[in-house]
Amino acid sequence: MKFFIAFCFAFCVLAANCQTIRVGLYTEKSLESIELSGFSGQYLLISDSIVKEISPKDILDVKIIEGNQMSLFLNQKFYSSPSKISLIQLQCINTLLIQSSSSNLKKISFEGDFEISLVEKRLNIINSLDIEDYIKSVVVSESGINLDLEYYKVQAVISRTYAMKYWQRHENQSFNMCNTTHCQVYGLRNNTNLLIDSAVKSTRSLVMKYKDDSYYPTFFHANCGGQTSETDYIWNEKMACFKSFQDTFCRKTKQANWEKEIPLEKWSKFLTEKYNFPINDESSIVLMSNFIQEKRMAFFIHPRYGIPLRDLRDEFDLKSTFFNCQVKDNIVYLKGKGNGHGVGLCQEGAIIMASKGYDFKQILAYYYTDMYLDKIVKLRLNR
Repeated sequence: MKFFIAFCFAFCVLAANCQTIRVGLYTEKSLESIELSGFSGQYLLISDSIVKEISPKDILDVKIIEGNQMSLFLNQKFYSSPSKISLIQLQCINTLLIQSSSSNLKKISFEGDFEISLVEKRLNIINSLDIEDYIKSVVVSESGINLDLEYYKVQAVISRTYAMKYWQRHENQSFNMCNTTHCQVYGLRNNTNLLIDSAVKSTRSLVMKYKDDSYYPTFFHANCGGQTSETDYIWNEKMACFKSFQDTFCRKTKQANWEKEIPLEKWSKFLTEKYNFPINDESSIVLMSNFIQEKRMAFFIHPRYGIPLRDLRDEFDLKSTFFNCQVKDNIVYLKGKGNGHGVGLCQEGAIIMASKGYDFKQILAYYYTDMYLDKIVKLRLNR
């Protein structure tokens, strides 16, 4: 009975104080076994009809047996064969470590509640937690440490807006976001600091919206090389809210410039085989050998050749599409600017702006055209 009372108390506390997001963990992996350990605080283990309090010293192992049954082991002893396992925290600050015993995945600390079930012969792990705690983890995962408070506020608003915009992305899998780059990287909460906590708290519930009241698309990249990009230069869609402009803040940062050398034979083979580039035409060779982008372009040399710069970036693993090209001694010399697709917020530019005293609202308005800030009153209910 005491377990049931404790569970009810915990549920009431969480329901009253937390707006919950459900995150699918390791969705890109076919996990067949996991270990849960390093519990911080008390958890309730619910295994079908069995309820047990878990202490920080306990170790849980969940394994798939014969492809169609879960087995739960507690401290290396068989405990049950449940259809579903739930771990409910008794306080909003509890964490645990998850590690796969069948792969080389590192142990990662997560907080909140957990559900584990068997779906298509793999372990399906869903982590439920307060969305603001989720945002703290995403901010450190996407930004890193030792940055200014105003920049962390920028990243917090971006991350929260993204979560709201794509809230139903994994609806058919019974969660909101996954914890990979498909959605937002999440799982490093233990590495956050007081500045990140403060940034998330001070921007609580704030999201970006476009002038049509829709959630703003929150594209960002490491460095634009001094000029942001139009969306149709990178993808096959033009979005009015993203207009290319000169960004003077990122031009002297560590990712502002890059160089690469590629054998001419390899370069020419790709252009001729995929785009029928006139390799025997002298004027075309001259243009290819002296290609210069004073401003960002969508196509290599000229649109009539039909060679998107994004294709060259993908094929030769270039840091950006913003580069000049010269040919000498059968080598293609590339001198490029920036790192990433160049659409939306330039992270290094925003970091410099924050260091110069710009506040987060000014930084967001600089990179996102016709943006306005709004507050989430109440999240959509999870199914």
